[in-house]
Amino acid sequence: MVSSEAAGSLASGCRESVSGVVDVESEGTWCVLIEQDDDIGDVDGVGGFDVYRWKLVAEHEARDEEHAVAWAEELLQTHLPSRRFRHGLWSHSRRIYQLGERSWLVAIQDGTHTRHFRLCVAKLVRTTSFVPPKRVVPPPPEKRRRRFFG
Repeated sequence: MVSSEAAGSLASGCRESVSGVVDVESEGTWCVLIEQDDDIGDVDGVGGFDVYRWKLVAEHEARDEEHAVAWAEELLQTHLPSRRFRHGLWSHSRRIYQLGERSWLVAIQDGTHTRHFRLCVAKLVRTTSFVPPKRVVPPPPEKRRRRFFG
């Protein structure tokens, strides 16, 4: 059985559990997400980027679904996934693969390197935040008088 206070909290789309997790249902914010290999290290020591990590590098919030799709179609043609391509000095080719209705994989290749990124249009449905409980500091231990002789 749900109490009236808990029911009101659930009805508003926001829940807080005993563990401090706040769960908020979103009203359907549309976003353009970009995942890619990110240069994180230089192994050979001469300026090349040899260590990569696949991660979410951009979350663009759009006004609505149509705006998000239009923005994604523009980014498919203009986004460059690494520092190497950002200078505009390198000629490159771009191959765009459609993975789903609103999901694409783009491979960009110059003469010797290939970089890729995944772009998708997604609807944000829930945001969860953790709020740690307030820490209770115990009082200091009581000081006892020490006896010198037995």
